[in-house]
Amino acid sequence: MRRLALLRSIGTYTLLGFVPVATNLVVVPIYLRHLSVEEYGLVGLANVAYTFTLLVTGLGLPEAYGRFYFEKHNAGREGGGRLLGTVLAGVTLSTALAAIIALVCGPRLYDLAWPSLAFEPYGWWIAVSVGGATLQQLAFLAFRNAENLRMAALASLLPFAGGTIGTYVAVASLDGGAEGAVSGRALGYLAGASPALLVLASSLPLRVRMPQLRELLEYGLPIVVYSLLNHVLFLGDRLLFERWTDLETLAVYVLAVTIISPADILANAVSPAIVPRIYRGWSAGDARVDVDLQRIYEGLFAIQVILLCIALTCAGPVVTWLGSGEYTASLPYLPFLAFAHLFRVRYLYFSMPLFFHKRTRFLPLMTLASIGLGLAAAYAGFRWFGPVGITVGVIAWKFSQQALAHVFVVRSGLMRAAGMPRSTILSCLFLAYVAASYAADSTPAVLWGGAAFLTAASALVLARVLAAHGALPVHRGSA
Repeated sequence: MRRLALLRSIGTYTLLGFVPVATNLVVVPIYLRHLSVEEYGLVGLANVAYTFTLLVTGLGLPEAYGRFYFEKHNAGREGGGRLLGTVLAGVTLSTALAAIIALVCGPRLYDLAWPSLAFEPYGWWIAVSVGGATLQQLAFLAFRNAENLRMAALASLLPFAGGTIGTYVAVASLDGGAEGAVSGRALGYLAGASPALLVLASSLPLRVRMPQLRELLEYGLPIVVYSLLNHVLFLGDRLLFERWTDLETLAVYVLAVTIISPADILANAVSPAIVPRIYRGWSAGDARVDVDLQRIYEGLFAIQVILLCIALTCAGPVVTWLGSGEYTASLPYLPFLAFAHLFRVRYLYFSMPLFFHKRTRFLPLMTLASIGLGLAAAYAGFRWFGPVGITVGVIAWKFSQQALAHVFVVRSGLMRAAGMPRSTILSCLFLAYVAASYAADSTPAVLWGGAAFLTAASALVLARVLAAHGALPVHRGSA
């Protein structure tokens, strides 16, 4: 019964973490039916600009809030009010500074970073989106850490609904094009994110402590540097497509990334869902947590393989039904992107101890090394195979990042159960599937037969993980 309760809890918070960032996935049919290929490329580029803007303006404070919430002096209404008030003050100051910089040199910065995207009007709408996302992130973190399911659901579902409705109205009803897609989502997301944060702020005695802000920034700023480099890994492929190809080719590739994205969104949602229990276990010195964490991520890895097999087999008919024939050009990218994504799951597992033990200063160095390897591989792949060769760089980026994190946590003794043997076996099988699909030009027999075999193997791994004793960490209360 305890295991079922824990699975239900983790599954619920994973779903709630998945929902807000799934807006771009849900609105794809609207985009494909109402936007030109070039306009869809602009929307994809705007999402890249939004992500980098969110990272810079946040100064790592939302991430620091999620970690420092578990410190004893931040417990209770007084401690929680001081922590949230300090974080909100820091975010407000950084947002004001970012607005000043945007007024002075926003167009020039956009010309340097993403030349195809005009600062006017996209830059300001992206700023509105960033504001809504920051509010949503803080509210969800607070309610998730407090295990207040009702309010966590409110903080998750309202922004998703607002962003989806805003996009539909602006694009489908008002025929607003690419600008309508960006502005409609921004306004809808902000409107949906505000209520939960207002409820949270009204329930706590907000205070601002500058010494605590310095402590939060000392933890958060290295994460900003790391996150910027990290998102060069995950979004750099789109930047290369913008510079080395054209907007239409970028749009086709963005669709391929979107088809794979449910697996990526799920992986990113699982980590925050399990963080409270894992951190509490580590804080309490529970030796079982390392093994439990390994089992959780091996189970997640198996689920990822199943999702990716579904995406690869169903993508062709769905793309043909939703869009014009131009979008079928996205299909050759899918096997390579799917294989690259598997290394993302392994990295999330190996990097968790680095955040808990506050070893974040090592993350930028590891990520920078991965960028260098990936960029060289992408350039070589593009020269030899054309646009599809850029995915070779994506594989190199993600493989090298998880490999470096693995070596570091083992050498530093941060994780006693480092290693995911079942995921290694599944990775080798998936690589063989990708190679066979590419060699056979994705014939139905290879595509469906290989997917069926991989799904069965992943289901077996998942069953063994769930049947293992103590597969989930026990909730021990506040640290």
